[in-house]
Amino acid sequence: MTKLLDHAIDVVKRLPPERQKNVAEAMLALAESETRPAFYLPPKGDEPTEADILALVPTVMPSATPTKTEIAAWQRLSADEQLRRYREALHHPDADTVSNLTTDDILALARQDLVDGNA
Repeated sequence: MTKLLDHAIDVVKRLPPERQKNVAEAMLALAESETRPAFYLPPKGDEPTEADILALVPTVMPSATPTKTEIAAWQRLSADEQLRRYREALHHPDADTVSNLTTDDILALARQDLVDGNA
């Protein structure tokens, strides 16, 4: 990989200065986009208080669009308890519901719920 990167840098150095800037900006944008998950949705809600977190720990379940409080409560669970709750969620009858929606449709609905404040 390093050899390939060195070669790419060498090629860019041979370009006219104005083109070097364009290529560098494109490479930085690509590198930045690779550090973020493809479907990142920032968690909603205010920073949770300790009381908020502790109140949610007994009932928090996996979520595709968790709030900041849900994330904090989930992180308080042991790995074994997180796994148990994932299994419980995956064995829930709703997990077997057939849908004609594509993953893109579901993602769009989840994003819309975030915008509308329904999630």
